Amino acid sequence: MHTTLARAALVSAAAITILAGTAQADPPPGHNPTLSDIVGVCETSVASLLDDLSAAWNAQNPSDPFYCYDSVNPLTGGTGDPITTKPGCTFARPDGAGVSVLQADQKSTVDGITDCLDFASVERGPGSDSAGLTFLPFAQEALRYATSNPTASFPSVPATNAPQTLTAANLATIYSCGASGTTSHWSDFGAASTDAVEALIPQPGSGIRTFFESSIGVTEATIQAGVNAGCLLQVQDDDPAPIRANADRIGLFDVPLFTTKYSDSGIQLDATGFSATHLD
Repeated sequence: MHTTLARAALVSAAAITILAGTAQADPPPGHNPTLSDIVGVCETSVASLLDDLSAAWNAQNPSDPFYCYDSVNPLTGGTGDPITTKPGCTFARPDGAGVSVLQADQKSTVDGITDCLDFASVERGPGSDSAGLTFLPFAQEALRYATSNPTASFPSVPATNAPQTLTAANLATIYSCGASGTTSHWSDFGAASTDAVEALIPQPGSGIRTFFESSIGVTEATIQAGVNAGCLLQVQDDDPAPIRANADRIGLFDVPLFTTKYSDSGIQLDATGFSATHLD
């Protein structure tokens, strides 16, 4: 297991149930990984899957455990708090930046040779930052745009002003505001509302952000320029709260995660507009 997973980036996007057990978001209290344990970091969309897998595996293999730290603190929802993955290995919780941490190749201060991190899950394939890493595909990525929508648990959420038929080209226009200097309005795309579009983009390093940029043909430089200009709002990936905040917001969401966890969260995914998938 160590040979298979060491220094690997697990490319993933599906939240599926394959084993029964109690999920372990981060190592459970009282379980401190040792130098010989397999330890990784997991992006939001696949954290539940690997948490369940960790719990089931560790229950049957207590002498050879593996653990996965979520990209956000499972108790507080905070980001960037210090995590200790192994003895002599403490660093900021990587929020969508697992590949960067792997590439940093931090070693334990205890022996100077043990990798502090053995694997990371990411929602994309290999890129220019992937030299020396092994990518192990095991799921299909599916991405759509999300907008506000009243649901049973969130009945007061406003109905979106966004059309549900926006294409990749439409989204490229919206998310190119950093290059064009122009903020789109919903009426530009055939909607009745003349309100300005409030477009959300996941945090830097997020696999969803990288995949989305490639899917609509917009560069990271353009996206970052939009964030800097204030026409794009940077948020945590796969979080429904900012999307449902008002009727003019549009964001991105992982389809399997929505289906299994967030179908009653005050948002909806477009049914006939933009969709992007690829094997991870």
